[in-house]
Amino acid sequence: MYVTPSEPQSIGGVIDDAIRLYRHSFSRCWIFALVPAVAFGAWQIVMAGRIPGYGLQYSPAAQIALARQHPLSGAMFLYIVIVSLLSFSFQGAIAAQQGAVARHDDSFTLGQAFATAFLRLPTLILSVILLYLAMAGAVVAVMLVVAMPIGFLLGALHMMVRAVAAGGSALLVFIAIIALIGRLVLFMPAIYIDRQGPLASLRLSWRLTKGHFWRATGILTTAMIMMMVLYFALALLSYVGGYLTHYGPVDRFVIAPLLLMMIYMVIYPLAAALWVAMYNDFKLRREGGDLAARVGALNSA
Repeated sequence: MYVTPSEPQSIGGVIDDAIRLYRHSFSRCWIFALVPAVAFGAWQIVMAGRIPGYGLQYSPAAQIALARQHPLSGAMFLYIVIVSLLSFSFQGAIAAQQGAVARHDDSFTLGQAFATAFLRLPTLILSVILLYLAMAGAVVAVMLVVAMPIGFLLGALHMMVRAVAAGGSALLVFIAIIALIGRLVLFMPAIYIDRQGPLASLRLSWRLTKGHFWRATGILTTAMIMMMVLYFALALLSYVGGYLTHYGPVDRFVIAPLLLMMIYMVIYPLAAALWVAMYNDFKLRREGGDLAARVGALNSA
């Protein structure tokens, strides 16, 4: 039985809590991972039939060159959009189910999770639009405050100094984007667990992560490394299958799509569990801080 932490955890504790939540909730969430996984597997089969030699044996540059030789039709672009929206909405359903498991709510049914996935999708889309606008605003602010003054000075600088200045400006823009993502990363569980609106979800994430940016970044970095290891471990099986079948039809139409589905089935619910575990931990930490502040105010009075 999954036991919800009663106090804030360390970075490792949050990761461990996410893994436990993932294990205990998988039986209630797998269907939401299976549907997009099948859709992406079908996409893999379509692409393998459409583009000769399509597969993981080619470098990204070669893949791009092949894609240019075989442009996608409007119907295929529509398929990508629909599958992407389906993927986002079902990940929200997984987060909602995992949130119910975390609060020991057995009354939250599969039908309610499906309804939550589709009813909250417009809110998610608007939140993502606002997030990208905020990121664009951060980039513009950094460019105006730092990059443009440096740009005016580039003509008077030595060539080596120009390269350093340009690299430093790009680094500052990157740091600004990472900092903003670290503050707003919890907007999705806020939408699907606490039913927050587009702007309210971003504000709640900003409030929960206030003063804990490095903690959020550490959890996200650790989680990304862990999921990348899982991804490459499963992708290695694809290379082995391709090598054994000489990247023939069996690999392109059977092994590669099945492994893509397996990757999706493993990583997709785990990513949602990490969001939910982070969200619950930061809420505990913020609520504890708010309570301590109230107690301190009462004592001082």
